[in-house]
Amino acid sequence: YSQAIGDRGYSKDTYPAIFSQEYGLVFRNSRQIAELCASITASGATLFNAFINPYKYWQTSFTAKEEEKCDIPILYMFENDQNMLQGILIEVQNSMTAYQIQENEIAVVFFSEDLLIAGMQILQEKYNCNYINARYNVRKEQGKREITITYPEYLNGLEYSVVILVGVDEGRVPDKSSNDINMNFIKFSALNKLYLACSRAKYRVTIMGTNGRGISSCLSYSIEHGTLSVKQSRSRF
Repeated sequence: YSQAIGDRGYSKDTYPAIFSQEYGLVFRNSRQIAELCASITASGATLFNAFINPYKYWQTSFTAKEEEKCDIPILYMFENDQNMLQGILIEVQNSMTAYQIQENEIAVVFFSEDLLIAGMQILQEKYNCNYINARYNVRKEQGKREITITYPEYLNGLEYSVVILVGVDEGRVPDKSSNDINMNFIKFSALNKLYLACSRAKYRVTIMGTNGRGISSCLSYSIEHGTLSVKQSRSRF
């Protein structure tokens, strides 16, 4: 995600080859989340086309006990936005119970402004929240029992046990409301944000969308290759 959105980057033919070295990387995510992130980079936007693929020789540092906590990331589809927003509360509580974590280990990431405003109101009725917004330069504070609420672009450098992505469905991801921007650029941006948000989670990634809009095309590759499971909300909420 360090590559700027819309930047094609340098290819291997740009400069003469002087030295080449590939490394094996250790990721802080679970194997299942790392595989989801890898599938997002392979979804057609060629995020790492001009760079060494960071997932080629990846490995995880998780212990066997930590591995037991991990599952394949899930996309829950709800009937409408209101049901989806109410589902956040249940997902937060279930995550805290299942992983024995506090609020500050959870991030709720919104993919539209209207969902963030409505979601923040719902969450603040039950939990203390920390709204990360670059405008006010608010960052995650260690030790405070607050759920992080933010947009995907403000998550750089942060880490959580659980990340919940809200509003990931067709029309919102990618955002088709702007007609004056190239669609390839819009999808590139959407995949970049998905990758950034998912890669912040250590144990659990939950993605939420609505049936009315349909499953986001940005998730098709991940679903087809088994790195993302799809469930209807009635099976859980």
